Amino acid sequence: MLAFTIGTAGFYFTNTFLIAYTTRILGLDRAVILDCLAMVAVVQFLGQLAAAKIAERIGDSRFLLGASALAMLAPYPMFLLVQLKTTTGIVAGVSIATLCASGFYAVIAGYASKVFPVEVRYSSISASYQLSGAIFGGFTPMIGVALSASYPGQWVPLAILYSILAGVSFLGVSLLAMAGFATKTKTDGIAIMNAAPAHAAVAQ
Repeated sequence: MLAFTIGTAGFYFTNTFLIAYTTRILGLDRAVILDCLAMVAVVQFLGQLAAAKIAERIGDSRFLLGASALAMLAPYPMFLLVQLKTTTGIVAGVSIATLCASGFYAVIAGYASKVFPVEVRYSSISASYQLSGAIFGGFTPMIGVALSASYPGQWVPLAILYSILAGVSFLGVSLLAMAGFATKTKTDGIAIMNAAPAHAAVAQ
């Protein structure tokens, strides 16, 4: 559940809380931020495709650790660019955070399939994702609003919140990697089918 955090809470932060932040705190028109998020969605789509390819080459565990580590740093340039109140700045800033979170999101599901046995794999992954979304993602916008009210005009506490969320994912992936799931061999039907010719060759 911990590993899914930035993949769910990150989107609640940029797609839900950030709308309230830019309209109420920065005074931007709602249409402006919505247009910016629409452009970021294109970046997100392309980023997820690239993330899957990169993870195939360097390994999913290494990629997830790198993506979550970068996600911990991403909110600081994001807020600096968003503070410019320009379309270019907002798109560039949110894209930085979104590329890290969406890249992580693109790979974590396949990585999680190594954690659970075949019999309960889909239900367990779904439960982990939904619990993470409900606990971390669901409360993220509310915590963000509370921080905005407690520290008016300051974005650093909000950036720290995002870094903490990314850090939780980093911790979750680290624990799974140390437990050996990064190198765990799949034992589902595909792996068995691929192994069958080798066994046949040995028998001959």
